[in-house]
Amino acid sequence: MDKQPMRGGDEALGPDDPSSRRDMLGRMVRAFEKHAVPAYGLPAAWQGPRCLRSAEHAEHAEHAEHAETTSHGDGSVLDREVSYSVDHGEDAERRRAAPFLTVTTSDGPRPPVEWLLAVAAGEQRVPHALELITGGAIANEVGVAVDGTTTTFSTLERDGLVAASADFHDLAISYVGRGIDVPALGLAQITDMAPYVSGYWERLRRLGITF
Repeated sequence: MDKQPMRGGDEALGPDDPSSRRDMLGRMVRAFEKHAVPAYGLPAAWQGPRCLRSAEHAEHAEHAEHAETTSHGDGSVLDREVSYSVDHGEDAERRRAAPFLTVTTSDGPRPPVEWLLAVAAGEQRVPHALELITGGAIANEVGVAVDGTTTTFSTLERDGLVAASADFHDLAISYVGRGIDVPALGLAQITDMAPYVSGYWERLRRLGITF
């Protein structure tokens, strides 16, 4: 899969500011722009607020299960898993009733929807995840256009909260949300970071966090 170039990240960082938050955001923007794994979100035509959430490059001394590995002299293999998450709609502090959507793209294994739903509901332990399944969560499969290609997502829904995941070429794409119709909207590779970066600053301002 070809990774489309991103634009708009540096320009949206704001005036030169040595604060730790700006440095952190700068590192996140550079991670989005420079890694080989593309990031996905709602199409540009969707008019709601957007915000960067996280960019991770986790390393695990495990078996070679991910896209990028490095062999060491002692025979061990270091896995590298790249993961990007972006938010759409209201931020976490307002999610109880408002529509929201978090989309995560990774070159690691596809996350189980049971775990995604448990985390989104604030319950991260396995017994709670199993309780979600037996407590009325509805499993389904839906077709979502990802860059125009219809892709089958496994979904799990409970009380209006939806978790979904799918394999897309050599990537895993997942989302959790409420009140945003992803199958109707589709997903697209992010090529303009400016709305996500400016949304990050706006979120901090709403929370009263100074820079």
